[in-house]
Amino acid sequence: MQNKFITSEANVLFSIVIPLYNKEKYIRKTLESTLSQTYTIFEVIVIDDGSTDDSATIVKSINDMRIKYFHKENGGVSSARNYGIKKAIGDWIFFLDADDTMFPNTLEKLYAVLTSHKGHLDVISGAYRIISKGKCIVFSRNYQGLVLNNYKWFFLNRFYVGPGRGIIRKSVLLKHLYNESLSRYEDMELILRLLHDVKVYTIPDLMFEYCCDNSTLSKIYSNTKKDFTFSMCFKGKPFWEKCQLGELLMLAFFTYPNERRNLLLQYKWNVFYALIAKIKTAFNKRRWKRLLSLCCLSFRK
Repeated sequence: MQNKFITSEANVLFSIVIPLYNKEKYIRKTLESTLSQTYTIFEVIVIDDGSTDDSATIVKSINDMRIKYFHKENGGVSSARNYGIKKAIGDWIFFLDADDTMFPNTLEKLYAVLTSHKGHLDVISGAYRIISKGKCIVFSRNYQGLVLNNYKWFFLNRFYVGPGRGIIRKSVLLKHLYNESLSRYEDMELILRLLHDVKVYTIPDLMFEYCCDNSTLSKIYSNTKKDFTFSMCFKGKPFWEKCQLGELLMLAFFTYPNERRNLLLQYKWNVFYALIAKIKTAFNKRRWKRLLSLCCLSFRK
Protein backbone atom coordinates (compact mmCIF):
# COMPACT_ATOMS: atom_id res chain seq x y z
CA MET A 1 0.00 0.00 0.00
CA GLN A 2 1.22 3.49 -0.80
CA ASN A 3 2.10 5.48 2.31
CA LYS A 4 -0.35 8.15 3.34
CA PHE A 5 0.16 11.13 5.59
CA ILE A 6 -2.11 13.20 7.74
CA THR A 7 -3.23 16.37 6.02
CA SER A 8 -5.88 17.32 8.58
CA GLU A 9 -7.45 15.94 11.72
CA ALA A 10 -10.57 15.09 9.71
CA ASN A 11 -8.57 12.42 7.87
CA VAL A 12 -7.59 10.48 11.00
CA LEU A 13 -9.34 7.11 11.17
CA PHE A 14 -7.26 5.35 13.85
CA SER A 15 -6.16 6.58 17.28
CA ILE A 16 -3.47 4.50 18.98
CA VAL A 17 -3.83 5.05 22.73
CA ILE A 18 -0.77 4.27 24.88
CA PRO A 19 -0.92 4.61 28.70
CA LEU A 20 2.57 5.36 29.99
CA TYR A 21 3.99 4.92 33.46
CA ASN A 22 7.75 4.54 34.04
CA LYS A 23 8.55 2.66 30.82
CA GLU A 24 11.72 4.48 29.79
CA LYS A 25 13.34 1.19 28.71
CA TYR A 26 10.59 0.31 26.25
CA ILE A 27 8.62 3.35 25.12
CA ARG A 28 10.94 4.35 22.25
CA LYS A 29 10.69 0.89 20.65
CA THR A 30 6.92 0.90 21.14
CA LEU A 31 6.52 4.31 19.48
CA GLU A 32 8.85 3.37 16.64
CA SER A 33 6.64 0.36 15.93
CA THR A 34 3.59 2.65 15.62
CA LEU A 35 5.39 5.14 13.38
CA SER A 36 6.57 2.39 11.03
CA GLN A 37 3.01 1.46 10.02
CA THR A 38 2.47 0.97 6.27
CA TYR A 39 -0.87 2.74 6.64
CA THR A 40 0.12 6.13 8.01
CA ILE A 41 -3.08 8.10 8.59
CA PHE A 42 -3.36 7.82 12.36
CA GLU A 43 -2.54 9.57 15.62
CA VAL A 44 -0.70 8.27 18.67
CA ILE A 45 -2.15 9.41 22.00
CA VAL A 46 0.43 8.97 24.78
CA ILE A 47 -1.05 9.40 28.25
CA ASP A 48 1.74 9.88 30.78
CA ASP A 49 0.16 8.72 34.04
CA GLY A 50 2.55 10.58 36.34
CA SER A 51 5.82 8.90 35.32
CA THR A 52 8.81 9.65 37.54
CA ASP A 53 11.54 8.37 35.17
CA ASP A 54 12.69 9.72 31.77
CA SER A 55 9.69 8.39 29.83
CA ALA A 56 8.39 11.89 29.05
CA THR A 57 11.76 13.08 27.77
CA ILE A 58 12.00 10.14 25.39
CA VAL A 59 8.50 10.70 24.00
CA LYS A 60 9.10 14.41 23.46
CA SER A 61 12.40 13.73 21.70
CA ILE A 62 10.61 11.92 18.86
CA ASN A 63 9.70 14.50 16.24
CA ASP A 64 6.55 13.27 14.55
CA MET A 65 3.32 15.24 14.25
CA ARG A 66 1.25 12.09 14.77
CA ILE A 67 2.39 11.77 18.41
CA LYS A 68 0.30 13.71 20.93
CA TYR A 69 1.62 13.71 24.48
CA PHE A 70 -0.57 14.34 27.54
CA HIS A 71 0.47 14.35 31.18
CA LYS A 72 -1.85 13.66 34.11
CA GLU A 73 -1.57 12.80 37.77
CA ASN A 74 -1.16 9.12 38.49
CA GLY A 75 -4.53 7.43 38.50
CA GLY A 76 -3.83 3.95 37.16
CA VAL A 77 -3.97 2.32 33.75
CA SER A 78 -7.78 2.41 33.51
CA SER A 79 -7.84 6.13 34.19
CA ALA A 80 -5.14 6.71 31.57
CA ARG A 81 -6.98 4.73 28.91
CA ASN A 82 -10.23 6.59 29.59
CA TYR A 83 -8.34 9.87 29.26
CA GLY A 84 -6.95 8.68 25.93
CA ILE A 85 -10.38 7.65 24.62
CA LYS A 86 -11.73 11.13 25.30
CA LYS A 87 -8.74 12.86 23.69
CA ALA A 88 -8.76 10.68 20.58
CA ILE A 89 -10.14 12.07 17.32
CA GLY A 90 -10.14 8.81 15.37
CA ASP A 91 -13.29 6.74 14.86
CA TRP A 92 -11.41 3.61 15.92
CA ILE A 93 -9.26 3.07 19.02
CA PHE A 94 -6.24 0.76 19.10
CA PHE A 95 -4.96 0.28 22.66
CA LEU A 96 -1.28 -0.50 23.03
CA ASP A 97 0.75 -0.88 26.21
CA ALA A 98 4.00 1.08 26.50
CA ASP A 99 6.19 -2.03 26.37
CA ASP A 100 4.52 -3.79 23.42
CA THR A 101 5.21 -3.49 19.68
CA MET A 102 2.92 -3.42 16.66
CA PHE A 103 3.63 -5.27 13.44
CA PRO A 104 4.26 -2.90 10.47
CA ASN A 105 1.11 -3.84 8.54
CA THR A 106 -1.30 -3.92 11.50
CA LEU A 107 -3.31 -0.82 10.58
CA GLU A 108 -3.21 -1.73 6.89
CA LYS A 109 -4.83 -5.10 7.65
CA LEU A 110 -7.50 -3.46 9.79
CA TYR A 111 -8.16 -0.79 7.17
CA ALA A 112 -8.66 -3.51 4.55
CA VAL A 113 -11.43 -5.05 6.66
CA LEU A 114 -13.15 -1.69 7.12
CA THR A 115 -13.14 -0.96 3.39
CA SER A 116 -14.19 -4.43 2.23
CA HIS A 117 -16.81 -5.33 4.82
CA LYS A 118 -20.14 -3.67 4.10
CA GLY A 119 -21.84 -4.47 7.40
CA HIS A 120 -21.68 -2.34 10.54
CA LEU A 121 -18.81 -3.47 12.76
CA ASP A 122 -17.93 -2.44 16.31
CA VAL A 123 -14.81 -4.51 16.97
CA ILE A 124 -12.16 -5.95 14.65
CA SER A 125 -9.95 -8.49 16.38
CA GLY A 126 -6.61 -9.94 15.27
CA ALA A 127 -3.98 -12.40 16.45
CA TYR A 128 -0.92 -11.74 18.60
CA ARG A 129 2.41 -13.22 19.64
CA ILE A 130 3.84 -13.62 23.15
CA ILE A 131 7.60 -13.59 23.70
CA SER A 132 9.46 -14.85 26.77
CA LYS A 133 13.26 -14.71 27.14
CA GLY A 134 13.64 -14.05 23.44
CA LYS A 135 11.55 -17.05 22.38
CA CYS A 136 8.00 -17.22 21.02
CA ILE A 137 5.95 -19.18 23.55
CA VAL A 138 2.45 -18.46 22.19
CA PHE A 139 1.32 -17.67 18.68
CA SER A 140 -2.42 -17.00 18.60
CA ARG A 141 -4.29 -17.42 15.32
CA ASN A 142 -7.91 -16.30 15.15
CA TYR A 143 -10.89 -17.50 13.18
CA GLN A 144 -11.67 -15.27 10.17
CA GLY A 145 -15.09 -13.70 9.68
CA LEU A 146 -18.03 -12.47 11.74
CA VAL A 147 -18.29 -13.83 15.26
CA LEU A 148 -21.64 -15.60 15.61
CA ASN A 149 -21.71 -15.96 19.41
CA ASN A 150 -19.58 -13.40 21.22
CA TYR A 151 -19.29 -15.02 24.64
CA LYS A 152 -19.03 -18.61 23.46
CA TRP A 153 -16.33 -17.90 20.89
CA PHE A 154 -14.45 -15.65 23.29
CA PHE A 155 -14.41 -18.33 25.99
CA LEU A 156 -13.31 -20.96 23.47
CA ASN A 157 -10.43 -18.67 22.36
CA ARG A 158 -11.66 -18.32 18.78
CA PHE A 159 -11.00 -14.59 18.98
CA TYR A 160 -9.44 -12.11 21.40
CA VAL A 161 -10.20 -8.55 22.41
CA GLY A 162 -7.89 -6.33 24.40
CA PRO A 163 -4.90 -3.98 24.12
CA GLY A 164 -2.92 -4.67 20.96
CA ARG A 165 -5.35 -7.23 19.62
CA GLY A 166 -7.41 -5.00 17.34
CA ILE A 167 -9.63 -1.95 17.21
CA ILE A 168 -12.83 -0.87 18.93
CA ARG A 169 -15.18 1.83 17.69
CA LYS A 170 -14.75 4.98 19.78
CA SER A 171 -18.50 5.50 20.14
CA VAL A 172 -18.75 2.04 21.75
CA LEU A 173 -15.92 2.79 24.19
CA LEU A 174 -17.51 6.07 25.23
CA LYS A 175 -20.48 3.99 26.41
CA HIS A 176 -18.24 1.38 28.05
CA LEU A 177 -15.37 3.22 29.71
CA TYR A 178 -12.87 1.38 31.88
CA ASN A 179 -13.66 0.91 35.56
CA GLU A 180 -11.02 3.17 37.11
CA SER A 181 -11.04 1.35 40.43
CA LEU A 182 -9.50 -1.72 38.78
CA SER A 183 -5.89 -2.36 37.74
CA ARG A 184 -5.96 -6.14 37.26
CA TYR A 185 -8.26 -7.79 34.72
CA GLU A 186 -9.63 -4.32 34.00
CA ASP A 187 -9.54 -5.28 30.31
CA MET A 188 -11.67 -8.36 30.93
CA GLU A 189 -14.23 -6.38 32.90
CA LEU A 190 -14.58 -3.94 29.99
CA ILE A 191 -14.65 -6.68 27.35
CA LEU A 192 -17.41 -8.62 29.07
CA ARG A 193 -19.55 -5.50 29.23
CA LEU A 194 -19.14 -4.48 25.60
CA LEU A 195 -19.55 -8.01 24.19
CA HIS A 196 -23.23 -7.82 25.15
CA ASP A 197 -24.16 -5.69 22.16
CA VAL A 198 -21.33 -5.40 19.62
CA LYS A 199 -20.68 -6.95 16.22
CA VAL A 200 -17.21 -8.50 16.10
CA TYR A 201 -15.17 -9.37 13.02
CA THR A 202 -11.99 -11.37 13.53
CA ILE A 203 -8.95 -11.97 11.31
CA PRO A 204 -5.94 -14.32 11.68
CA ASP A 205 -3.33 -11.61 11.01
CA LEU A 206 -0.81 -10.70 13.72
CA MET A 207 -1.47 -7.34 15.36
CA PHE A 208 1.23 -7.00 18.03
CA GLU A 209 3.94 -8.69 20.05
CA TYR A 210 3.81 -8.88 23.83
CA CYS A 211 6.91 -9.56 25.93
CA CYS A 212 5.82 -11.15 29.19
CA ASP A 213 9.27 -10.51 30.69
CA ASN A 214 8.15 -6.88 31.16
CA SER A 215 4.99 -7.76 33.08
CA THR A 216 4.41 -6.10 36.45
CA LEU A 217 1.20 -7.89 37.46
CA SER A 218 2.95 -9.62 40.35
CA LYS A 219 3.28 -6.26 42.10
CA ILE A 220 -0.48 -6.00 42.62
CA TYR A 221 -1.30 -9.58 43.60
CA SER A 222 -1.68 -8.52 47.22
CA ASN A 223 -4.25 -5.82 46.42
CA THR A 224 -7.47 -7.75 45.89
CA LYS A 225 -9.60 -4.59 45.79
CA LYS A 226 -8.07 -3.68 42.43
CA ASP A 227 -8.64 -7.16 40.98
CA PHE A 228 -11.87 -7.67 39.01
CA THR A 229 -11.98 -11.28 40.23
CA PHE A 230 -13.17 -10.11 43.66
CA SER A 231 -16.10 -8.07 42.36
CA MET A 232 -17.51 -10.33 39.63
CA CYS A 233 -21.25 -10.87 39.34
CA PHE A 234 -22.60 -14.12 37.87
CA LYS A 235 -26.27 -13.32 38.38
CA GLY A 236 -28.31 -12.87 35.20
CA LYS A 237 -25.36 -13.52 32.88
CA PRO A 238 -25.56 -15.90 29.89
CA PHE A 239 -23.95 -19.34 30.27
CA TRP A 240 -20.82 -18.64 28.21
CA GLU A 241 -20.14 -15.36 29.99
CA LYS A 242 -20.37 -17.24 33.30
CA CYS A 243 -17.81 -19.68 31.94
CA GLN A 244 -15.44 -16.80 31.24
CA LEU A 245 -15.97 -15.47 34.74
CA GLY A 246 -15.30 -18.99 35.95
CA GLU A 247 -11.94 -18.92 34.20
CA LEU A 248 -10.97 -15.80 36.15
CA LEU A 249 -12.08 -17.53 39.35
CA MET A 250 -9.99 -20.58 38.49
CA LEU A 251 -6.93 -18.35 37.99
CA ALA A 252 -7.60 -16.56 41.28
CA PHE A 253 -7.43 -19.85 43.20
CA PHE A 254 -3.80 -20.14 42.07
CA THR A 255 -2.93 -16.45 42.24
CA TYR A 256 -4.28 -15.89 45.76
CA PRO A 257 -3.83 -19.18 47.70
CA ASN A 258 -4.60 -17.41 50.99
CA GLU A 259 -7.93 -16.20 49.62
CA ARG A 260 -9.29 -19.55 48.39
CA ARG A 261 -11.65 -20.03 51.31
CA ASN A 262 -13.02 -16.49 50.97
CA LEU A 263 -13.50 -16.98 47.20
CA LEU A 264 -15.38 -20.22 47.79
CA LEU A 265 -17.64 -18.52 50.32
CA GLN A 266 -18.20 -15.53 48.02
CA TYR A 267 -19.03 -17.42 44.81
CA LYS A 268 -20.40 -20.69 46.25
CA TRP A 269 -21.99 -22.85 43.54
CA ASN A 270 -20.60 -20.62 40.78
CA VAL A 271 -17.34 -22.48 41.35
CA PHE A 272 -18.93 -24.94 38.90
CA TYR A 273 -17.98 -22.56 36.08
CA ALA A 274 -14.38 -22.56 37.27
CA LEU A 275 -14.43 -26.34 36.85
CA ILE A 276 -15.64 -25.94 33.25
CA ALA A 277 -12.78 -23.49 32.64
CA LYS A 278 -10.27 -25.94 34.10
CA ILE A 279 -11.51 -28.67 31.75
CA LYS A 280 -11.07 -26.28 28.82
CA THR A 281 -7.56 -25.39 29.97
CA ALA A 282 -6.58 -29.05 30.28
CA PHE A 283 -7.90 -29.75 26.79
CA ASN A 284 -6.00 -26.78 25.35
CA LYS A 285 -2.74 -27.89 27.00
CA ARG A 286 -3.01 -31.28 25.32
CA ARG A 287 -3.77 -29.59 22.02
CA TRP A 288 -0.75 -27.25 22.29
CA LYS A 289 1.54 -30.16 23.19
CA ARG A 290 0.33 -32.01 20.11
CA LEU A 291 0.89 -28.95 17.89
CA LEU A 292 4.36 -28.44 19.38
CA SER A 293 5.30 -32.06 18.68
CA LEU A 294 4.08 -31.72 15.09
CA CYS A 295 6.17 -28.55 14.66
CA CYS A 296 9.26 -30.33 16.00
CA LEU A 297 8.73 -33.19 13.57
CA SER A 298 8.40 -30.77 10.65
CA PHE A 299 11.66 -29.03 11.60
CA ARG A 300 13.48 -32.35 11.72
CA LYS A 301 12.45 -33.25 8.16
